[in-house]
Amino acid sequence: MARTRGNPRMTRKHLARAQREHILSRWILAGTIGVTIAVVGLLLYAFVGYRLINMRQTILSVNGDELTRATFVSRVRLLQINTISEIQYAERIMAYLQDPDYTSFYQTRIEQLSENLYNPGLQGQQVMQSLIRELVIRQEASRRGIVVTNDEVMALVAEEGFGYYVGGTPTPSPSPTMNATAALIPTATAAGEGTPIPSVTPLPTATAYTEQAYSENYAQQLDFFKTLDIQESDYLMFFESSIYSSKLMDILKEDLPTEVDQVWLRHILVATSDEADDVLERLDGGEAWEDLAAELTLDEFTQFYGGDLGWLPESELGDRFDFEFSSAVFAASIDEFIGPLETSLGWHVVQVQGHEVRELTETQYEQRVQNAFETLVTELTNEAEVVIDENWVEFIPEPDILINALFQ
Repeated sequence: MARTRGNPRMTRKHLARAQREHILSRWILAGTIGVTIAVVGLLLYAFVGYRLINMRQTILSVNGDELTRATFVSRVRLLQINTISEIQYAERIMAYLQDPDYTSFYQTRIEQLSENLYNPGLQGQQVMQSLIRELVIRQEASRRGIVVTNDEVMALVAEEGFGYYVGGTPTPSPSPTMNATAALIPTATAAGEGTPIPSVTPLPTATAYTEQAYSENYAQQLDFFKTLDIQESDYLMFFESSIYSSKLMDILKEDLPTEVDQVWLRHILVATSDEADDVLERLDGGEAWEDLAAELTLDEFTQFYGGDLGWLPESELGDRFDFEFSSAVFAASIDEFIGPLETSLGWHVVQVQGHEVRELTETQYEQRVQNAFETLVTELTNEAEVVIDENWVEFIPEPDILINALFQ
C-alpha cells in the first residue's frame, strides 16, 4: 500500500521568500497607484491649463483693444441672468394684476424672453455687438480725456445692482436686471426647448441696507458668479461702460443748442390724394378746420384737438413723418394750407400756425442728445477695425448650466 506524503513544512527559507514576494507585490501595487495618480494629475493639470490658456485667447479686437473668450462667456452669462430676471419680473406683474389684457401682454413677453434664452446664438450675437459698441465708446471717451474711477463704478454697482446708497438715501428695490441671485419664476408658461425653469423660494433681500449688509450681499453674488465662471472684472465692466456712455453724452451736450428753429403745425390725415384734395377744397370754401379734422382725420390722437401737433423742430418732424414732409412744412408760410403731402401714414393737409426759434422741451433736448450719441457711435463702429474669432460661436454657454446652478 502506497504511502501518502504529508504537506511540506514551511521552513525559514520559504517564509523569507514569501515575505519578499509580499513586499514586492505591495511595492508594485503602490507604484501602479502612484503612476496612475501622477498620470491623472498630469492630465487634469493639462486640461485645466489648456482651459485657462484657451479662455485667455482673444475673441474680439476693436482697433487693437482685445477682449478674451472668458470675458465673452461672462457677458453671455450675465445676459442670460438678465433674461431670466426679466421673465421673473413679468411673471410677478402678471400674477399681481390678474387682468386678462395685461395677462395676454405679459404672457407674450414671457414667451419671447424664453425663446431668446434658449437661443444662445442670438444672445451671443447680442453680446458681441454690445462689446464692440462698448469698446468704441471707451476709445472715443479716452480720446476726449474722459476718466472713470473705481469709486464711481462701485457706487453705481451699489445703487443699481443692490439698491444701496451711501449716506442712507431712501432706496428703491434692487434692479432685477443685474441681480443674479433673484428668484426665478415657474416655467409653466416658458416657451422654447431646454431645461424648464423651476420655481424656487426667493432669497431674503434687505429692504434697507447697511454698508456691511451690502458688502455681504456683494460677496455672496461674487461667490455665485464663480460657479458660472463669471469674472468680477467682467461684471464691473458692464457698469463702467454705462458711466463712459453717460460722460460722453455729457460732452456732446456742450455742442448741442437748447434753442432751435421750430414750427407749430396741425394736419388732417386721409387715405388718398383725392380725399386730401377734397379737404383743401372745403377749407378754401370756408369750412372750419376743426370741424373737418374731427370729421375726416385718421389720426386718432389729434382728431379732437384740431389735428394739432404742437411745436416741432425739423429733425423731429422728419423722424416722425419723413424729411420731404418736414422740408415742405418748414418752407410753408404761416396760415398757408399745403398738400397733399404723402408719407407712410397716408396723405396730409397741413397748416403752419407759427414759425420761430424756440427753447426745446426737456424731452426734446434729451432725445437730440441721444440721437447725436447714437449717430456718433454708429460712425465710430463703421470706421473701426474689428476682428472677431471665427470660432466665437463655440464659446457661447448653454443656459441649462446656469439654470441648474441656480437651483442645485
